[in-house]
Amino acid sequence: MTADELIEILKEDGHLNNKEAGILRRAIHLPKQGQWNEIVEPFAWDEIRSAQCSACGESYPYPTDTGFDDIVEMFKYCPECGAKMEAGTRWKEEEDET
Repeated sequence: MTADELIEILKEDGHLNNKEAGILRRAIHLPKQGQWNEIVEPFAWDEIRSAQCSACGESYPYPTDTGFDDIVEMFKYCPECGAKMEAGTRWKEEEDET
């Protein structure tokens, strides 16, 4: 059994949460791999943009004057689960077909 498999078992059994598992992974140098995916959700008359970790699903909203590329550059690891992050999927506006 690998250390990563043991960490996953401890998470499933409720002995570790995502944040604790991330700390433990970094301590033993086993970063998970993940990607930041850009999520855009409508909010009132505007929209909320956030970067979502593909490993744990945690989302981090960012201000509209900060770009997705800036978030990817600033956060090399997910603060929640400790996954080593790369750029992932960018949100694309649907084109009007009329």
